[in-house]
Amino acid sequence: MPQFAIGEEVRIRHGETPYAQSSVGRTGKVVSFNDEATSPYPYEVEFGVGRSLCFTERELERVEDMVDSPTHYTSHPSGVECIEITQHMNFPLGSVIKYVWRAGLKTKDPIQDLEKARQYLDIEITRLKEATNG
Repeated sequence: MPQFAIGEEVRIRHGETPYAQSSVGRTGKVVSFNDEATSPYPYEVEFGVGRSLCFTERELERVEDMVDSPTHYTSHPSGVECIEITQHMNFPLGSVIKYVWRAGLKTKDPIQDLEKARQYLDIEITRLKEATNG
């Protein structure tokens, strides 16, 4: 089973052939996959209209989509993306969940994320107390 899907954006991480070596660091889209049993370079990657090269799986790496699906929001073992839950909450509560969800994933310091979650929880507690008393 191929590791990279047709249409997926990939980066060339190293090259095993001179052509591939000249492409290290470039990004492109996977446009076709041929079974490795029939081709030593099964992934065809397009860099622009009509410009493509073929690569092994080892030469490629996935390009993270920091806008639509950053890994610190999509790596939960449940497979659920954080926004699927937080979109149903107000901003402070959604932020609490967001910071707990990604604790230690976006930054190397989970305590910083948890302190930020506590800050948003305090904001929501204050809002609810004021709404009840005032």
